[in-house]
Amino acid sequence: VGPSARAADTVDEIHYSYGETPDSVVFDWHGGETTLSYGLDSTYGSQAVAAPSAVTPVDTTGPFMEVKLTGLQPGTTYHYQIGVSGLDHTFTTTPTGNFTWVDVGDTGSTLCSPWLAQTQSLIAAQSPAFVTHGGDISYENECGPGAVHQYYNDQQVWSAGSAFQPVWGNHEYGSPNAESRPGAVRDSMLNYKGRSYVTNAQTVPNDTVKQLSAPGCAWETSATANTCLGEDWGWFVAGHVMFISMPEPWSGAIADWRAKAASLMSTAQADPTIDFVVTYGHRPGYSSVSASVSADVRTALTALAQSYSPSAGNPTGKYVLNVAHHVHGDEVFAPINGLVNITDGGGGQSQVTYDATPDPNSVFRTVHPSILRGLYDATAHTLQVDILCGPVYTPSPKQPCTYGSVLTTMTFTHNPNSTPQPTVTTAISDGVTSLPQGQSSTYTVTANDPVAGTSTSGTVSAVVPAGAAITAAPGGTIDPSGTSVSWPVDSLTGGTPVTHQLTVQPAAGATSMTVTAQASTGDNTCSNPGSSCVASDTDTIVPPTTQWVLNPSVESDLSGWTGHYGPSPYVTVTRDTTTPAHTGVASIKVAATTGATNLQSGFNDNPRWVQKTVAGTTYTQSAWVRPTFVGQKIIMRLREWSGGTLVTDKAITLVASSTGWQQMSQSLVAARANDQLAFALYAVISANQSFNADDLSLTSPN
Repeated sequence: VGPSARAADTVDEIHYSYGETPDSVVFDWHGGETTLSYGLDSTYGSQAVAAPSAVTPVDTTGPFMEVKLTGLQPGTTYHYQIGVSGLDHTFTTTPTGNFTWVDVGDTGSTLCSPWLAQTQSLIAAQSPAFVTHGGDISYENECGPGAVHQYYNDQQVWSAGSAFQPVWGNHEYGSPNAESRPGAVRDSMLNYKGRSYVTNAQTVPNDTVKQLSAPGCAWETSATANTCLGEDWGWFVAGHVMFISMPEPWSGAIADWRAKAASLMSTAQADPTIDFVVTYGHRPGYSSVSASVSADVRTALTALAQSYSPSAGNPTGKYVLNVAHHVHGDEVFAPINGLVNITDGGGGQSQVTYDATPDPNSVFRTVHPSILRGLYDATAHTLQVDILCGPVYTPSPKQPCTYGSVLTTMTFTHNPNSTPQPTVTTAISDGVTSLPQGQSSTYTVTANDPVAGTSTSGTVSAVVPAGAAITAAPGGTIDPSGTSVSWPVDSLTGGTPVTHQLTVQPAAGATSMTVTAQASTGDNTCSNPGSSCVASDTDTIVPPTTQWVLNPSVESDLSGWTGHYGPSPYVTVTRDTTTPAHTGVASIKVAATTGATNLQSGFNDNPRWVQKTVAGTTYTQSAWVRPTFVGQKIIMRLREWSGGTLVTDKAITLVASSTGWQQMSQSLVAARANDQLAFALYAVISANQSFNADDLSLTSPN
């Protein structure tokens, strides 16, 4: 179909987000078209087939489609068309140099706030490479049904050609309140996780299979398990800037985010191609509306800024900006521990009243609707951030300004020629979280200076609790008490970690064991920002168990694992000796061939390892899995069968946060005696996708 013959799109809510690699993007839309044609001009030349989103929104009927494009050129503009007669649009892959970025939050839709059309037009006028949204997207819980759909159509004025990189706020799962319109309903995370892709998606600790309310979903569809697991926050790199989103302060979420964000920032700090780190999330750590400040967020920001933000002691710090939302106005704060904080909540909803006495670090405030614009210059290594005046608010605004004008501006500069300070990172792990009584465990201690070209020397040591004993530590000197060991370190140089192992026998009668590792240097490197010279690993000591799986790591063959779960001619199950195994030389590989589309396929035990259950006994199932892409969903399932009758069914889903080996584990209490247990491991898998499994286990107490 030539350009002149294209009448109109037959789908709506068109938008895309960056993939995990610079050569990929992920498109989402609402409507029944399943093909997306794309290429460097309007003749296209390539085509991708979309599939229904893995999470299904519940605010309106679908279908909701999603497709990932790969093998693209970074920093390149492509033409695309959805369906056979849709309009010709363009999209641009992840920028490699200069870019314009826009941030907005607390928006709502034109369904209830007509002036928001001007906000979306103002965003479009900036021609941004991407737009970050800090949450409180549609306010369906206040505006009523149709608001989510309307918002995604409102933003299409720019989202068809600029990447959409959202994070969630409290209104995405909020109930109607006193400000709500008649007919407003409780909103659902399904409506957002089912519509948009989160790059390098991460899962917070309480987003589990059993989490039936936010951050999970279940009540909306009368489900008995979480139906929107994962995609709680993410990160991406544009040009030479790392952007890290922040989750809502659900139970344990911010502490977990802080640890993972620190790891990302440490990597960015040591990477000479990264100039800046920016975080964005919904809840503020600083605001002149003191009641809206999240103490958890402030604690996390303080710790991260002290390690990674620019200061007199850390002039090369790259963490320069945190953008929050939630407070319906825009406010800029002077650097705190080297970090500038901005609340950018002026997207369109209401107008805040600041405290009579503002926060002492506040240097700019406005309650007029506004957006944030960022201009990154890769040559000058600068990031300019502007607050732009938004549309006239109805009723009349408290602080009028000229639409589109710059209200305040600041510029961050990075000197790529400055020499980063050396940092030491330390880690220890035995790869498990529980240990049977009487069994020893081998720990790996790793120390490294990730800054290339620097070198430090000293020692690496490990200490075990009283009563425990170090039985082996190659190359190390074990204290006569057997509770500590040390190894000399000649140098720690970027990219060359120092690794040592020790084997530890737990103390008799212990219920847990913590082994601590420490790196020490001859200089003050451990005091430098970003250094972590102490690490520990804690295992729970559990009673002796019976291991029912007799072929856990398929070192010789696939005996016991020949069953196919969700059998399909498009999915193969093989013994793999090419991919590095978790232990030994082999693992099980599940791979999908051409023709597979969102199949739930994998393998199960055949014959079943447990032929006769003991009523009331807890059976613990575990496996190590290796996903092939971030976001891949792998499911482990354990079922109790009485003949052909299903008695108990337990399942756990891993949403991959990395492509390394990860452990899955769950337990089932047998309801009856003399039943069989069925062990299954499978994935939501499409053509050319795969995963590996190793060290499979099914145990019960002796």
